[in-house]
Amino acid sequence: MVRFGISLHKGLLDKFDAFIRAAGYRNRSAAIRDIVRDFLVAREWEAGAHDIAAVVAIVYDTASHDMLARLQKVKAARREFIRSTTQHALHEQYTLEVIVLSGAADSVKKAADALIGCRGVIHGTVTPTMPGPPCD
Repeated sequence: MVRFGISLHKGLLDKFDAFIRAAGYRNRSAAIRDIVRDFLVAREWEAGAHDIAAVVAIVYDTASHDMLARLQKVKAARREFIRSTTQHALHEQYTLEVIVLSGAADSVKKAADALIGCRGVIHGTVTPTMPGPPCD
């Protein structure tokens, strides 16, 4: 670990301290480490240059004509990036599917876009994360 100092306006620090208390952080350092990791993941996701993992959550109408066949076709074309999937029935008609992807960031991004953009998907989100430690 390396120690370094940060200068902040008192009002900003007070808000930060209130946030970290509410979030259950033990100290400022732990919160700042998470913020730096989030920043790095976002930059790597945007740059598309490194390996990354992502969670894609989609909601779709199972009664939609050929929805499951279309989704299966999209998944089959990107199977090298798919690590796992799970489905949960939200009620009689809608299903939540969670798909874990990993690989080169640009390829994972394209796979996530294809899954979310599949005709019949009502809502979709993607959450990128690191596939391993950011730095040693």
